[in-house]
Amino acid sequence: MTIFDSEIKTIHAPSEAVFAKLTNIQNLDQLAGSTPHEKLKISRVTADTCFFEVDIIGEIGIKLVDKKPNSLLFFQSEQSPMAFNLSINLTDKQEDTDIHIQLKADLPMMIKMMASEPINKFINILADTLTTLSY
Repeated sequence: MTIFDSEIKTIHAPSEAVFAKLTNIQNLDQLAGSTPHEKLKISRVTADTCFFEVDIIGEIGIKLVDKKPNSLLFFQSEQSPMAFNLSINLTDKQEDTDIHIQLKADLPMMIKMMASEPINKFINILADTLTTLSY
């Protein structure tokens, strides 16, 4: 199992508001076409799944499958070229919330060598982008 961790980012809103916003996947549709990063493109959003275009990798989907109020959102890959899970960890800091994204995937060595950098970029850009939502 290969583990990729984002940098810890701060969202200037309480964890309750961040959790409420992110548990409704359709709220991520606000980011489609307006992300500040060319590397992160949201291709489509359904009721429970968000699909991204990631350089070199192609389209990947994440489906919300579990959550712990105000602290954790757990996603699994959906219609993606590789199986993975992604967690968004929220840490309450009074008026602010720290966010940390972790992606775990079983990658063959050759794929790991080619995909590690794009995956690291993806989760860090995703963390950055989530700080731009209004909560």
